[in-house]
Amino acid sequence: MPEPLRLDDPAARRDPHPLYARLRAEAPVHRLRLPGGREAWLLLRHADVAAMLRDPRLMKDPASAGRKRPWVPRAIAPLTRNMLDLDDPDHARLRRLAGRAFTPRRVEARWTRPAAGRHRGIPPP
Repeated sequence: MPEPLRLDDPAARRDPHPLYARLRAEAPVHRLRLPGGREAWLLLRHADVAAMLRDPRLMKDPASAGRKRPWVPRAIAPLTRNMLDLDDPDHARLRRLAGRAFTPRRVEARWTRPAAGRHRGIPPP
């Protein structure tokens, strides 16, 4: 098997799009090495990512795999367990709760408040 791809190359970090285009043309899935040394898979097509996210054999939460979470400083530990890193059913439960707060109507209502003027450079929806 070839050596895992490294995304920490300075040129790739400055502008990753040419690298992604080349990788997509070569193959839609690549093995890569993360900066901490762990290996991961890079999926480059929307359909592959959507299929992977729906596959119950794959997971994002280390606890789901029976693995210990990596050590982090106590001050940021609460930030490491969030909706983005959870698997179902916890992810789905939190997504339903968050979805109620971010309906198009509620987002529009919040945008039109006076605080919206503080976000200069971001046009309203």
